[in-house]
Amino acid sequence: MRGNLTHEIADAWCAITGDAKESLAIFIQEIPGANVMEDGVILPQITDDPGAIY
Repeated sequence: MRGNLTHEIADAWCAITGDAKESLAIFIQEIPGANVMEDGVILPQITDDPGAIY
């Protein structure tokens, strides 16, 4: 699944910028919700978020 996501991101980037896919470096990193603060709130774990898709 990550491979598909990486290819889709690369394809979108190339379509927008005109850059060659061979010139990209894309890194996807998963960060636990407990390690993220957004709008002053610590994010829930993905398993605790009823709207999350995983």
